[in-house]
Order: sequence, then C-alpha cells, then structure tokens
Amino acid sequence: MNRVFLSLFTLLVFFSLEIIAQPQRIDLEALKKLALSHMQAGRYGEAIDQLNKLISSDPQNPEGYNLRGICFEKRQQYFNGRLDYRRAIALENRDSQKRAEYENNLARLIGIWYPLLEKKINGHQREIAINPNNPFNYLEIGKSYMWMEIWDKAELWYDEYLARDDNASPDEIIRYTEILAKTGSIVKGERILKKYVERYPDDWRLWSRYGYFTLWLSKYAIAKKAFETALSFKPFFKEAQDGLDIVNKQAYVNQENPRAFEREYPIDRYYRLIKRNPSDIETRFKLVDELIAAKRYEEAYQQLQFIGLTKAEDPRYQEKWTYVTEYRAKTYRENLDSAKVKLQFDPSDKQALKLVAEYYEYLQEYDSAMVMLNRYFETYPDEKDEQLRFRYARIAAWNREFDKAIDITDNLLNDYPNNLDYQLFRAQVSVWINRDTQLAKEYLDNVLKTRPNNLEALISMGSLKLLERDFTAAQEYADKAKGIDPANDEVIKLQSNIDWQRLRAEEEKLYTILEEGIKRVMDEDCPDALLYYEDYLSKAEPNVLILKEYGDVLFCAKEFQKALDTYNEVLNQG
Repeated sequence: MNRVFLSLFTLLVFFSLEIIAQPQRIDLEALKKLALSHMQAGRYGEAIDQLNKLISSDPQNPEGYNLRGICFEKRQQYFNGRLDYRRAIALENRDSQKRAEYENNLARLIGIWYPLLEKKINGHQREIAINPNNPFNYLEIGKSYMWMEIWDKAELWYDEYLARDDNASPDEIIRYTEILAKTGSIVKGERILKKYVERYPDDWRLWSRYGYFTLWLSKYAIAKKAFETALSFKPFFKEAQDGLDIVNKQAYVNQENPRAFEREYPIDRYYRLIKRNPSDIETRFKLVDELIAAKRYEEAYQQLQFIGLTKAEDPRYQEKWTYVTEYRAKTYRENLDSAKVKLQFDPSDKQALKLVAEYYEYLQEYDSAMVMLNRYFETYPDEKDEQLRFRYARIAAWNREFDKAIDITDNLLNDYPNNLDYQLFRAQVSVWINRDTQLAKEYLDNVLKTRPNNLEALISMGSLKLLERDFTAAQEYADKAKGIDPANDEVIKLQSNIDWQRLRAEEEKLYTILEEGIKRVMDEDCPDALLYYEDYLSKAEPNVLILKEYGDVLFCAKEFQKALDTYNEVLNQG
C-alpha cells in the first residue's frame, strides 16, 4: 500500500514539475478577440491594454498595430495612432488588401487630424495679429507644426516662442530639442540645454538630452558628466544609461564568420532576401552582423535605423546600435579631424576636402561642411572635379540652400548634359521647392526611360503629379514605388500625402458650394442660399457651426419649423 501511494505521489510530483516547467503560452487569438470586444463596446482604453500584450507577444504582426491605431484614433490620440498605422504599413508586405486597409486608416486619421491642426494654427495666428506679445500662441503653432512633422517651421515658431518667454518649462525644452535634432541644429540645441540644466538642475531628462547633444558635438567629458548627473537623480533611466555606455565605450558586438562554402557572399544574399521581404527583421540582424564584420558601418547604421522602428527594445538591437553609433561617431570624427589638419597645411588638397565633406555629411553637420566647401570654391572657382561639385550641390540642398544647389547642379548639367544622376537630383530639388516643375518633369522622364525602377525618380514623379493635382497619375507612380519597396519611409509618406491632398481637394470642392450659399445670404437672397446649403449638407458631414448657419438661413427664408428643428439639433450636439 505504501509503495502504491509512493508511486502515485512520485507521478503527481513529476507531472506537476512538467506543468511548471512548461512556459506559459499566451493565447494570441484570445487577446485579439477580447480587444475587439472592448472596441465594439467603446472601451478603447481596455482594448489598448490587451493589444499591448498582443504586440509584445507578436511584434511582427501588423494587425495588432493597426487595431491599436484605431483605438488611439477613437480616443483622439492621433500621434500614437499615426505611429501605429505606419508600423502596420511597414510590416505588411504580403497581403495587398490589408496593406491598403492600413493605408486608408492612416489617410483617414491624417484627414481628421491635420485639418484640426491647421485650424488651430490659423486661430493662433489670428490671436497673434491681435496681441503679438503672447508667447502661448507661438508655442501652440510650433507644436502643431511638430505634430505635422514640418520640422523647419516648428523650429522657427519655437524660436519665436522662446524669444518671448524666458521661463519655458522643461517639457517644452524637451520637445524643442527633439525638433532641433530633426533639423540638425545641434549647436543651438547644446546652447539651449546648457542654459536650462542650470535653471532646472534636478531634471534628469534635460541632463540626459544635454548629454546627447554634447556627445554629438564630440564633447565627451561634458557628455559623460551630463549622463552621470541624470543617473544620479534617476539611476535606471535607460536613455541616459545608453548614452553613458557610448561615452565609456562599453559596447561590444558578436560577429559570425561567413560560411566558406557559400557561393554567394552573405551580404549580397541578405540584401537579396530583404528586398524580397522587407519586414524580415531576423535577416536584417544577420545583415548588420556581416556589415559590421566588413567594416561597412554606414550601411549597418541604416539597417539598424529600420530595425529600431519595431524592435527598439530587443537587446540585440540595443547592443548593435550602441556599438555602431559609438564606432561611427568616433571613427568619423577621427577621420574628419585628420582630413581637416591636412587642409590646414594645404588648402588645395582636394582629397582631404572630399573626406571633410563626406564625414560632415555622414554626421549631418551640413552647415560645417558648407563652410569648408564655400571657402574652397571661393578660392578655386574654376574647379572642375565632377564628384566634388556634385557633393557640394547635395550638401547645399541638405542645408536648405536650394538656390545654391540649383546653381551648382545647372553648371554640372552644362558640362555633362546627359548625366542622369545630375538630372534626377536637379528634378528632386525642383519638386521639393515647387519650382521649374516643367524642367523637373523632362529630367524625370529621361531618368525613368532608362531606369524605370528607380525608386527616387518614381517618388519624385509622384510628388510632382501631386503638385499638379493629378491624383490619378500620382497614385500610379506611388503604386509602382510600393511594388519596389513598400516599407520605404518616403514611399509611405508619398501615399499619405496623396490621400491627404485628395481629401483636401474634395473638401475644397464642397466648400465652394457653401461659399455660393454665403454669397446669397450676403445678398439677402435666403431662399436661393438655402438651395446651396442643402446641397452642401447632402454631400458633407456638417459641424455644429455649419448647422447653426443653416438654421439661420432657414429662419431668414421663413422656414421657421425647420429652423427650430435645426437649432434643437445644434443644442443636442452641444
């Protein structure tokens, strides 16, 4: 009896240990169903909680991001919604219908959010016309442009805000430095942060951000102290920990040796696989390892930027990103300094100048590059080096000196009229600033005849057609670009712009109907105005203000009962 009991007990213990040893599997389908039930009931916050779990468990599934984007949109958290829709679009490369659904969701959100931001900007501009000394209006305009990712305008309006308010909060300075990082205004950011860490010495976020800006300027001792100060207030603040690791050179990376029997080089193979499946993050990790082993750090950096969109919390990403950014900054700065020394001894050293321009371009310090290039070309205005002149043109454009970029490129085209690279770049600049568009079209036609799958040319031609408000043609070029690289950020932006501009054009058509009605009201012809208002309301979803106007027109036309019903509807809508 005791033996039987002991055997049963042993079996129970064994099966208990087996159960404990089994990892808890998360039922993804159950999480999705629960999230959908919350969404159907309008409980979007609860749905987001479930979708966070779903995404953590299956981060490569675009549907989770799309559903969470819908929840954020319903809660009017448009920034988060836009981010999730873009993630869903970037990950979905197999089902064209689902991708189209995600793109439509993004277009809808932008169609709702951006007009609200534009109205907000217009409202604050009217307030500025009344009282130009109130800093709040400048701040709100700057934030609105930041949400729309119009970084140069955001920077300008934040500058105006800070010129009028010397007591900005740490939160606003953090936002401002995010904008400055986007525009490449690193020196300005360092200056602002130095002032505000002295003003708010206990704010670890400001200290950490100050650390990064000084790190980017190679002021390593100051950066180290800034990161350590941030961590003294918040010991496990990851942003500061990562920055301190870079300064202390603590990162490392594991490298795998290529297999000797492979006929195809691993780098070429991984690029080929990624081109076929851009969302294959595991292959991208392998490609990064091979690029690092081959000391092709700029390409590794570009691949890690893509990986970081969806795998920023992955320890492998963090390890490689820290290593590559540290090595990249250190090596580029050392090479840059070496080349600058050569230029000091021999200002005519073209090879040294090319290296200076190249590394400044990699570090996105375009203003510094332009100082060196301007000095050289002022001394040697007849310089004919093709490569150097083209880099000069590109850096001028990145530095937003578009007129200079056009002049340099036009001179190159005078010397080399059939060079398609120069034609493409000249066309791109024209599209960016909406100038010489007919010339841009001619150049892009030339490029696409010879290189029909050139992604940059397709994006530029799509953007050009959008400037011409030819939405059908713009969509055709966007579709071709998506067929080549659906996850490309510029391709996604082109599609978003097409959807937004098309929606805006439709709204403008509708508004012309309303304007005709307003004119009739001004002419005191209310019965005729009523026809236009009713035509507009049959085609558009009115807001409370339009309904109120409609009620006034009904009253003016002596349609008293309809006017009363409309006023009641306005009151019910609040």
